[in-house]
Amino acid sequence: MTISMIRKIEIVLLEFLLCFFSVACTDNSNDWNDNEGVLSFVIRTADAEYHAVIDNDKKEINMGGLQKASSIKSVEVTLSDGYSIEPDPTEIKEWNKTQDFILRKGNSVISYKCNLPDLINLVRDYVVFGYITAPGTQQFDNIFPTINMDNLTHVLISSGKVAKDGSVDFSSLNLDNTNAIFNAARTAGKKVLLSISKAANSEFGQAMDSPETRTKAVNGILTYVRERGYDGFDIDFEDYDYITNHNDNLMEFIKELHSKKEDLLMSCAVIYGGKKYGKEWAKYFDYINLMSYDAASNNTFEQFKAHIKELGEELGLGEDYSKMTGGVPFYGRDDSKPGNSPYDKTVSYAGVLRDYGLEAADADTWNQTHYNGRPTIRKKCQYAKEMGLGGMMIWQLLQDTDIEGYKLLDVIGEEMLEQ
Repeated sequence: MTISMIRKIEIVLLEFLLCFFSVACTDNSNDWNDNEGVLSFVIRTADAEYHAVIDNDKKEINMGGLQKASSIKSVEVTLSDGYSIEPDPTEIKEWNKTQDFILRKGNSVISYKCNLPDLINLVRDYVVFGYITAPGTQQFDNIFPTINMDNLTHVLISSGKVAKDGSVDFSSLNLDNTNAIFNAARTAGKKVLLSISKAANSEFGQAMDSPETRTKAVNGILTYVRERGYDGFDIDFEDYDYITNHNDNLMEFIKELHSKKEDLLMSCAVIYGGKKYGKEWAKYFDYINLMSYDAASNNTFEQFKAHIKELGEELGLGEDYSKMTGGVPFYGRDDSKPGNSPYDKTVSYAGVLRDYGLEAADADTWNQTHYNGRPTIRKKCQYAKEMGLGGMMIWQLLQDTDIEGYKLLDVIGEEMLEQ
């Protein structure tokens, strides 16, 4: 075979290979008509319907206005004949601001992006805040060893107390009990915060009146928390008239705490009912624990729902409730007890079961005692998730029962942490 013949054969083979690869690598998406693909994309909530703007040229599905992922009730998608979509939008459980889809037609595959720019993602890693008092009492000795820390994410030890001169008194914290709580929580991998409240009526508020006493309180709190290795602190400011009438001074205290706290967690306990915390309040806290109890009948489910809405509006949270935790009581009120104050009528959930038997665990009222039984606690947890709250809060852990199978904390752990 001559050299010229070999060269001719090489040229023919090269042309054949070039032709083969040209056909093989052709983007068969060119067979798609840009006017086909996704024809409509609709998301429905309980009270609204959102229609996407479809751009089949850019392969985008754009939908504005939808904010709360938890409110999505149904999805309806219309495709051109011969098309299928993956994943199935009707089966998506967790929506993101950008959701990827694949459209198929025959052997061709095209990628689409669904853009939901206003969406606030559901909180999936819920928190459970449990307050616990640390005095030296028989109640502590009996109940504390039975608390399952796996049902909590944060333990809040109550409490340091702010006096009117700005000093912070920690003497009410029984050292042995505080250490036991701290060590048990840390061993279980939980965050531990120190709760800060008032020394006596109006004293916390009076400490807010001057820059000097505010700074003294800030420094006292932060020094104690850092020296003892806490993960953060919680502000339980219950001089409510002061919030309503002198909130500017209180906000200066909150801002100073925030500016000096560095990497410490900063939470607060707040009440419902228009105390005028203001729209600035929420941005300075990692979590806002709603004390949704102490209402008539010690907070029914309907009252719980109303309190969440009230506080959300007052703080200007819009659709993002992820900083809020819904508070539930581990105690009730016995109206047959003497006394004018509701605190005179307090009875623990453990006391309810002791007085009325285990069947009282699934009720909310027994004789003249009003409380939250297991079904209501579960229902509140489910509603908190539905509303996109960050989690739940408990006052307080030592009031739960030690009877296995009847603990309120176990119900919360099951619902919020899937324990």
